[in-house]
Amino acid sequence: MHSKVIVIDRGTKTSISSVNFSKTSFMYNREAGVVIDSRCEAVAEFVLGVFDADWAQAMDYVPTDTYSSSQMAYINSSATLPVNVPPPRNINGAYVTGLKTIDSVSIINLYTSPDFALGTLQESLGSVQSSLRLMIYQVTDDGLCDSLLNLSQSGINVTLLVSRHIFDYSDWKAAQDCYKKLINGGMYIQSMPTYYDFSHQKIWIIDSKEVHLSTGNWSPHDYPLGSTFPPHTSSDWIDASRNFVVAMASEEIVDCLESYSTKTLSVERNGNLMTEASLFTIFILEHAPFWNMALLCIHVGISSRLYSQDRKSG
Repeated sequence: MHSKVIVIDRGTKTSISSVNFSKTSFMYNREAGVVIDSRCEAVAEFVLGVFDADWAQAMDYVPTDTYSSSQMAYINSSATLPVNVPPPRNINGAYVTGLKTIDSVSIINLYTSPDFALGTLQESLGSVQSSLRLMIYQVTDDGLCDSLLNLSQSGINVTLLVSRHIFDYSDWKAAQDCYKKLINGGMYIQSMPTYYDFSHQKIWIIDSKEVHLSTGNWSPHDYPLGSTFPPHTSSDWIDASRNFVVAMASEEIVDCLESYSTKTLSVERNGNLMTEASLFTIFILEHAPFWNMALLCIHVGISSRLYSQDRKSG
């Protein structure tokens, strides 16, 4: 389970983002998300359909942690408890976004992984005509790495901005292998400034027309091969994660993203594998708290059809 989705009151608001419910995500990472309001009921219906199907197949969660008597008293208390909201961090040099509400947005695609997700992503990459801007935590899938290189070598302007830090060593090693391949193939890659713990967002912009936002990275378990995924107890089990991707078309979203990129992206070719850059975006969590809505800054009203893939996960 890798998705980060919230549905409020069966569709009043639906959020899709890269943010985990952790202090690191809220205070120290670069994150991205979108809030979709009730005018797009099809989004909530799709997400809830996936949730309900997964819930029906889920197992009871049994906590393994132990707690002291004072902690248990706190957990079981029915009293109203104070909420201590920490102030946002003040990071010198960091670009801080604000709340942005956009109404004229078309939801052009919504799909979930692992169900046909790799094929859907590859199909969208195959439609790129001029440019691809990818801002992501990591690229560790060999096939998707090759797709980036093929696009670049075919004349497509590919911009790749990645996290400087990766938590898991095996993921870090796989990402380095991909990035070295891309650089050796002629691509230029930038990494986020060191004042972020992780650059955890997953966004790509196609031809300055479409913004795709995902809860998953470009990794083998977030975009696995196949279309049928047996349960963990099966001998033919495949390591696959549940994620969501929403693709949006809006001149205002793209214009904002690309204008910020022009103003804030610092290109410093210093001979390193990757160099620092300030991420451009309009719906990014910099270090501001969730409760101030700096996390989820686009409220989207549907103005087009919603396409979804048939779900076939086991």
